[in-house]
Amino acid sequence: MTDERSETALFSTELCKRLKQVLHGLALINLLLLLGSYHYSTSSGYQNIEQWTIRATFYFFIAYLIHKLIANKFAWVYIRTMLIDVVIITIQITAGADDRLFQLYIVGRQIFAISRDSSHNVYHKQIMSRLQQNPAVFVLSSFFIAILIGTFLLSLPWAVNQDAGEVECLSITDAVFTATSATCVTGLIVKDTGNYFSRFGHIVILLLIQVGGLGIMTISTALTILLGQQITLKSTSLMQDVTGSSGSFSLRSLLKNIFLVTIFFEAVGAIILYYSFPQSSTSSPVFNAVFHSVSAFCNAGFSLYSESMMPFAPLPSINFIVMGLIIVGGIGFPVMMDLKNNLLRRFKPSRFRLHTKIVLTTTGLLIIIGAVGFYVAEYSNTMRDMTFFQKMQASLFQSVTARTAGFNTINNGALTSSSVLLCMILMFIGASPGSTGGGVKTTTFAILVLAVWSIIKGSGKEITVFKRRISDETSRKVLALLAMSLGFLLLMTFILLALETASGKDFQQIVFEAMSAFATVGLSMGITSGLTSAGKVIITILMFIGRVGPLTFVYALSESRILSRVSYMEENVSIG
Repeated sequence: MTDERSETALFSTELCKRLKQVLHGLALINLLLLLGSYHYSTSSGYQNIEQWTIRATFYFFIAYLIHKLIANKFAWVYIRTMLIDVVIITIQITAGADDRLFQLYIVGRQIFAISRDSSHNVYHKQIMSRLQQNPAVFVLSSFFIAILIGTFLLSLPWAVNQDAGEVECLSITDAVFTATSATCVTGLIVKDTGNYFSRFGHIVILLLIQVGGLGIMTISTALTILLGQQITLKSTSLMQDVTGSSGSFSLRSLLKNIFLVTIFFEAVGAIILYYSFPQSSTSSPVFNAVFHSVSAFCNAGFSLYSESMMPFAPLPSINFIVMGLIIVGGIGFPVMMDLKNNLLRRFKPSRFRLHTKIVLTTTGLLIIIGAVGFYVAEYSNTMRDMTFFQKMQASLFQSVTARTAGFNTINNGALTSSSVLLCMILMFIGASPGSTGGGVKTTTFAILVLAVWSIIKGSGKEITVFKRRISDETSRKVLALLAMSLGFLLLMTFILLALETASGKDFQQIVFEAMSAFATVGLSMGITSGLTSAGKVIITILMFIGRVGPLTFVYALSESRILSRVSYMEENVSIG
């Protein structure tokens, strides 16, 4: 009896292995069909082959999952790993989803499965180990891979809205630009997001925004854990810096909290927006609400409306929920965790970490100062036909969105020069560390102001705030970050000016565009779609480096410490 059971178990294991290999083969065929769609998407013969292949893969996939469940006696550990598969199958059957979405899912799923299986090999372990030993390269490569995948998906023929008369695929330059803008949660667009792209294209952009908003390091760490790899001390340290966590912490618990917080706020935002948006404004109100909620929380600024939030400028419900999502997403996960922990106990502001106090104070002051500035500068300009309440609302919205979000309720192309300058200052400062936003971060700006104030009041070398002293190492990192950011921004702006001034764009528009790209804000004065191919490449580089560059360089500086055995004599240098 025992021998029969062991033979049955062996046969079942071998059968499951063969079924998995067949599924890998079907995924490969589907991948080849995806690549073939560039040239044969309009061919009826190709469409029939693709449809039959997807259907065959779908039914085989169901059979494979059923066999796996039976073979493992419906153990919970296997049921839990198949929850996403079950959700996808249910959506495919009940919602009548596009077959190509399942095609993409099965290709991605099997690539991930192959990567997970091969990650136990010595060669792949060495690659993962080398990447984790150099976290800066790990972050850069992860961003690059996400953008590469997004570029491939957005350049597919069916990412374009054929019903709107768009028959040509997105060019490689525009596909890279859009994928980078979405992954880096910027929001600059070369094509009208709502009208040019199909629903599939919208979903791709939405997923890229979500990946970029959660943070590539967060996604990379989660994938590393799922692939069964060990997290090195360097990667743990980098993850701690990225999320702002302090002391001992569990990476799994941290990732779980980040995902739960993100899903909670995006779900609440989507529900409120669903009932706030006029139902006649879109043919898919549920997707419309989800898209804008995710875009707002991730500070991306992508909108399915051609004029962003301008059609809804008079509606307080939409304005304030979008502002709320932007602010929550922009203060950072460490601040949200600190607020949650404090609220669960007896609320005392004194219990807040110094990081939380600086972020909340700086964010509040920037919003107020920015709102007052926009109100004064635009009172008789873009806001002249608004009521007093609408002017206050628009000023507040512009102040919130200018630091990193990219939505707008007033025409940015008609802003006064003073408003443009205020916008660029707020954009450069950006959101807070560990958040979904960009910029040099609120804490960097706060420490710079505190350093200047300490010199003015003559308190010596110490920088103090809330009865705490800022370390010298942190001050040096702030200076290094500002110097690198300004240096790179000035260099790329110089190149962009040389490329674009000949095509009729003025200095103010180009500098504004460059600042918006580097700070991953997404506001534009209307010149993005008219940029030359070379100009789009420069903006793409600005968005990429603006999202990963400053942080990566700072972390690289903190990782590489060369201890010198020589101490040199100190000598003063005249400044000012």
